[in-house]
Amino acid sequence: MALTDAALQRDTARAAELFTWLQELIAQISVFPTPWGIRIGLASRGIDTGPLPLPLSPRRVAQVAAFHAWFPGWLDRLGEALGQPVAGR
Repeated sequence: MALTDAALQRDTARAAELFTWLQELIAQISVFPTPWGIRIGLASRGIDTGPLPLPLSPRRVAQVAAFHAWFPGWLDRLGEALGQPVAGR
């Protein structure tokens, strides 16, 4: 929402700063198939989406664990950049 607000206000510097946050998230989540990445991200926020449709390979298990370890810190840093805690954190 902050990125959209910055764009609507034509605050290009703020929009560019916030876009880098989005790019970082995309880089981390893009290692997963799209629906899986969304579900794994939701699970990292404590939202149960149930099991993934296929069993995870050991490599995927490691990728999911790495994402779960990375995501809370990213949310905290994003909250600091926004000057407020990120909702649901």
